[in-house]
Amino acid sequence: FKTTLVQMIEIGFTEDTELWKAYSDKHGDRPYGNFVIDTEKRSYWAFVMRNEAKGTRYFRFDLPSVHSGEVDAHFNVKKVVLGKEDIREYFDCEYHRFIQGAILHEGKIYSTEGFTNSKTNRPGVRVIDITDKTERYFDLTALGMNEEPELIDFYNGSCLYSDAYGNLYTVEF
Repeated sequence: FKTTLVQMIEIGFTEDTELWKAYSDKHGDRPYGNFVIDTEKRSYWAFVMRNEAKGTRYFRFDLPSVHSGEVDAHFNVKKVVLGKEDIREYFDCEYHRFIQGAILHEGKIYSTEGFTNSKTNRPGVRVIDITDKTERYFDLTALGMNEEPELIDFYNGSCLYSDAYGNLYTVEF
């Protein structure tokens, strides 16, 4: 098993408090985010926790070609920097509790969140429909799943979910 870094994609406006970054007196800066790729529609979706008042923001960009970008001197691979002008759309959803793993499946982003045995940041899954911008939240603690989530994916029609201890579950929504 071998991996090779071939490209980096960077969001070039992470310091912009109107679009990306937000501050909260209670929790401070929340830079946590994630991304998913829609290979069929060649879209790159990046999302970031802003703060409890402003929620989580989703951005869609055109997926850069793996051959595009300028060579980064430190990593010696091509790096694409996505700017404000590259945004194709964006929208806000409810505040996510510490984003973990994510996958895009059949037009929906499935995003895991939360911490082990937390009362305020419970383990859960958010399902965001990227077409109509609706979301649903599933509290996994209601199913007895109290460990921090790490991964979510789909395989042979089943949704697979893994917690921080490597326990693997199938989940039906």
